[in-house]
Amino acid sequence: MTTEKVNFEIPASLSICEAYDFTPVTNENLFFEITKPNGETMQSNAGDAIKLDQNGIYSFYGCNPDVSAPLSPEIKP
Repeated sequence: MTTEKVNFEIPASLSICEAYDFTPVTNENLFFEITKPNGETMQSNAGDAIKLDQNGIYSFYGCNPDVSAPLSPEIKP
């Protein structure tokens, strides 16, 4: 049985200087929890910009805030 996941896009890599306001691309009403390279987390809703200001790998956890929604969450580094 295949479980469908929420849909959002992030680039494989970014080169930024100092800080960058980034918005994941999605046409769904998603909630994001972002883990910074230092382990801190921050939250964001679809369409809101997220300030990237640390060197390293960020982790994006996207889910539908409606717990009864049929799509599973997705995690992308």
